[in-house]
Amino acid sequence: MEITTITKTKEKTMELTKKQLSIMAQFIAAYYGGDKDDYLDEPIDLTRDDMDRYDGSGWREADGREDSVESGYPAHYFESVQLSKGQPRRSLFVVDFGDFRAVYHG
Repeated sequence: MEITTITKTKEKTMELTKKQLSIMAQFIAAYYGGDKDDYLDEPIDLTRDDMDRYDGSGWREADGREDSVESGYPAHYFESVQLSKGQPRRSLFVVDFGDFRAVYHG
C-alpha cells in the first residue's frame, strides 16, 4: 500500500492594503505633483513577476530610471518606457511589496 501525502498551500492573495495604496499614491505624486489623494483611484496592476523583470533590459526603450526606497520598499521609476515597437511611450512606477509587485503605467 502506497501512502501519498498531499500538502495544501494557501497562496497569498494579491491585494493592496490601504497603506500600500497610500505608498503608491505618494510615489506617483512625488513625480507628477499634487497631493497623494489625487492618485488613490489610479489603476494599479499587481504581479508576482520578479523585480528584476522591471530593470528595463529587453525593452525597446527605458529612459530616466531612478531607484528608490518608498516607505521601506524597493521601487523603480522610469520617465519613459516602450516595451516594444509601435507601443506608446509612458512612465512606469514599480514598488516591490514582497509577495507581489505593484505597477502603475502613467
